[in-house]
Amino acid sequence: GFSYEPRGLSQSTAVGILLMTIYFTKIPKKILLIFIPFCLYFGFAKTMSAAGIATMVMGLTLILFSSLFLNGRKYFHSLQIKIVAITILILPLVFLTLTGDSKSQFKKHMQNRSYLLKGTSLIDRLEDQESSALNFLLSSPKAFFLGAGPGMVYLPASKYRVKKFEVENPLGAKNLFNVLPHMGMILQLSNGGLLSFSLLTVLFLFLLQKMVIRKDIIPTHHIVLFILFSGLYLFQVRLIYYTAIAIGMSYNLGKKKG
Repeated sequence: GFSYEPRGLSQSTAVGILLMTIYFTKIPKKILLIFIPFCLYFGFAKTMSAAGIATMVMGLTLILFSSLFLNGRKYFHSLQIKIVAITILILPLVFLTLTGDSKSQFKKHMQNRSYLLKGTSLIDRLEDQESSALNFLLSSPKAFFLGAGPGMVYLPASKYRVKKFEVENPLGAKNLFNVLPHMGMILQLSNGGLLSFSLLTVLFLFLLQKMVIRKDIIPTHHIVLFILFSGLYLFQVRLIYYTAIAIGMSYNLGKKKG
């Protein structure tokens, strides 16, 4: 499911809150005031996942900049930016509610993730499947430009694993390295190289331009959703599945309005 581990639950929670900030006018304010702090506590503080926090920060940033781009200065006077600002302020306050063992466990967990902020290389900050794939791509100019083929990068990447992962998860004869990158950007570079990724970028910009030109017909929040999930996909491929949920919400809430 979407919450197969604490990281998955926290990222699912982040997407849920991000959708609420987009559809805030359709949701009773009492639900927002209760549901958002509840989700922040159990989805972030209790799961102790840095990935969920990163998803939330990235998503809020995409929503802010895309909404500002589409609405101009009048967005600074909108209710949505107030909802986003309140969410940002509540996020650190939620962690202050932790007490006892939960608080010490959270500090220990964050200390274990401190290497992400230290002066290590990008590859050392990534997980096993991402670091091995990126190592392979950087070592082969041809592969970096053309990729290894759809879903095939794990074959050559198995020889480029970072040493710390080889120690933590050694591969036996029956335990072959067959994991694809979870980051959309690295996955697309692995599948079709810089050529494929460039074509996808051009396609995204083309579709975005067409949507902006017709924003008098296309609701603004539809364009924001397009930007949001396109950006989140580059961070975690699993998050693209929520697009269907977002489309369903948009259809049902729009239908109720009519």
